[in-house]
Amino acid sequence: MYSHMEGASWACAGGCAETKNRLQALPQLTLHVLINSVYTSSLTSSGKLLWRLVFCNLLWCLWVERNKLRFDGISFHFQRLKQFFILALRDFAALYFKPGIAFQSTLPIFIILGLSPLSTRAPIFIPVHWKRPPAPWLKVNTDGSFQDENHAGFGGVFRYCNGSFKGAYCSKALAKSVIEVELLAVIEAIQIAKARQWNNLWLETDSALVIHYFNSPLLIPWNLRVAWLNCLQTVKHFNFRISHVYREGNGVADRLASYGASHVGNIWWEALPDFIADIYGGDLISSVFYRVS
Repeated sequence: MYSHMEGASWACAGGCAETKNRLQALPQLTLHVLINSVYTSSLTSSGKLLWRLVFCNLLWCLWVERNKLRFDGISFHFQRLKQFFILALRDFAALYFKPGIAFQSTLPIFIILGLSPLSTRAPIFIPVHWKRPPAPWLKVNTDGSFQDENHAGFGGVFRYCNGSFKGAYCSKALAKSVIEVELLAVIEAIQIAKARQWNNLWLETDSALVIHYFNSPLLIPWNLRVAWLNCLQTVKHFNFRISHVYREGNGVADRLASYGASHVGNIWWEALPDFIADIYGGDLISSVFYRVS
């Protein structure tokens, strides 16, 4: 007897086979095909450019998220990925399109991003690399890492004028914002230099706000103000310099900060740790990274 269940099973099998045949009939979707194919032929030139930016930015965001899951031990949250993607795309697209009012006839994403499809501009590529300090300076690069209050840390690395390793540190932090971990990284660097009597200290950070706080200490978050004022008194007894570096030239400190965020306690290394050896070696040979501006 032919039952409804048998009929449903037959229909499912037939439907699956038909779907499989249709999928096999589709052309192979390589990255090149997705970016430069008939699927985007109906778009304007500015629409095609934005589509490429969307696609490449999505791949980059997925790669960053994958690294967070694998190396920082955090759990996946779609809303976090979505917000990160939109913010990153907005910054990235702003390098190619000027802000403006998008006409209703253009792609809605131009309106969402607040960009004009009629005002494209060529990006500027700035070469960035870590620079050795002149003798007798000892340079310390610092950075902070902040995912949320449970995943925050900071780190830094001391290097001689010839680029050789002097020491490195990292720590998990109790902080409520990115600027707090950036400040904690600097405070720790100055305290280490004081304890070890490293009096020719060149501090380098990728946070312009931290540099501003050296001249305007009263703008410091109240919970760090006393520690910051103590540091300012300490550096008065140093030969002290401070400079800004783009994050592309601050990779060693960035990796140390991420390590601190995912490991409990304070850590100090007298010898170069393995997990920063590759990027440290790149700095030694003045590897150039390009910043899009």
